[in-house]
Amino acid sequence: MDFKPFNPNIVYASGNLFFRSTDGGATFSNMLASPGIPNFTTEFISGNLNWKTVSQHNGAATILPKTGSGLGLFSTINSNTGASGNRTKIITPALNLSTGTNPTLKFSYTLPDYFGIVDVLKVYYKTSASGTWIEIPTANYTDAQETWLDVTLTLPNSSADYYIAFDAEIAPDEGGKGVTLDDISIQTSTGTIFSDGFETQVTNNFGDGAKMIAVSENNPSLVYIAEAKAPSTLTTYFGALYKSTDSGVNFVKIPQTKNLFGIASDGSGTDGQAPLHMDIAVSQTDANTLFIAGINTWRSTDGGANFSLASHWQDYVAAGDNIGYTHADICIMEAVGSKVYIGSDGGFFVANSPLATMNTNFYTDLSTGLGIRQFYKFGIS
Repeated sequence: MDFKPFNPNIVYASGNLFFRSTDGGATFSNMLASPGIPNFTTEFISGNLNWKTVSQHNGAATILPKTGSGLGLFSTINSNTGASGNRTKIITPALNLSTGTNPTLKFSYTLPDYFGIVDVLKVYYKTSASGTWIEIPTANYTDAQETWLDVTLTLPNSSADYYIAFDAEIAPDEGGKGVTLDDISIQTSTGTIFSDGFETQVTNNFGDGAKMIAVSENNPSLVYIAEAKAPSTLTTYFGALYKSTDSGVNFVKIPQTKNLFGIASDGSGTDGQAPLHMDIAVSQTDANTLFIAGINTWRSTDGGANFSLASHWQDYVAAGDNIGYTHADICIMEAVGSKVYIGSDGGFFVANSPLATMNTNFYTDLSTGLGIRQFYKFGIS
């Protein structure tokens, strides 16, 4: 939990969700984004898994948008809705295809494979709002497609009240690695009737993992959230970083490529110990300087766009890399005044100058004299 600096009526609280109060905590609102994809409506055929807009899909391999910065995704990865049995349509607005000829639908898709299992994508149409959905026979995709494939379909039975639906279904058993879409375009001889590249910025599009909050007196309207991958077990790695500039009303995801909760110095791997060992802190004198920690600590000086290692849990590695040292497994970080304090499984540390050039003395160990020894095991005979 945290408060907006200098305004205790605005309260932020988190677990696996994020809540905001404007009356000092008397009531809270869940700030999760409205489900679905902007510019489309949703129809659940079975289950409750929804489509969403993302900046990339980390399935069997990373899938980036075909063009632009967004893509449409239907996947059970990082979802608590289960696997097989989920089937959902996203539907275009009403389209007037009666004023032109040769109506066509263009789009790009992927169907990543998971040990031979592939999810399903189909395309349907109907000629009125109350009409029956009709599957386009040539638009039934069940084979693995690891990279973007461009598709052009001729649309049958034009009308002045026409609808197109992209129908995705998670395959039986554990399912595949999801369905992605990008660059949808519907055209007739008169030009483009509808297009969507999933570029509309979706705010508060949080994942399901545990979340930690950080604020700064230097910019009271700024709020950061560090999120773990779901589900929230004690071996969970880094999931996402979000940033709000309007006191927690709207958050956007800041793309990250490193596992900031893991053990590796280069941020690789999928190890971690969240939510037990995870936190985030922001300098109270520079709101663009923030720290994220799990096993090691990382620092950004550009508002979360880039992170570099600030400490390593092995002192000889830290010395060799000319970075700070803190004991492994960070439980809490607090930015107080001009300093950042860290409490770990093995001690209490402080960055006296969080904005300083990185060096081996970046953190000072304050643990001397604290009765915090841990005994992991003992033997008797």
